Amino acid sequence: MMNVATQYRVNEQNVTDAYYKLMRPEAQIKSYIEDALRSSVPKLTLDELFEKKDEIALEVQHQVAEEMTAYGYIIVKTLITKVSQMLKLSSL
Repeated sequence: MMNVATQYRVNEQNVTDAYYKLMRPEAQIKSYIEDALRSSVPKLTLDELFEKKDEIALEVQHQVAEEMTAYGYIIVKTLITKVSQMLKLSSL
């Protein structure tokens, strides 16, 4: 499980796009973040994930920023604030 914090703002040049193109920008940004994480995290071990979390956050930030530009939003910063191992319990 990972907790991610993202700072974003409306691009002053595209206020109309930001207002009219998306009804729930937070949900869209969250979806893009989850998609970007799914493409990079599964190939890493837990130790690698801890070591590279800043690099992963920057990569996610760039991917999400590219997508959200079309909707009039600027992604300012993305941070991975928590990484924890999920435990699976199976019933016997």
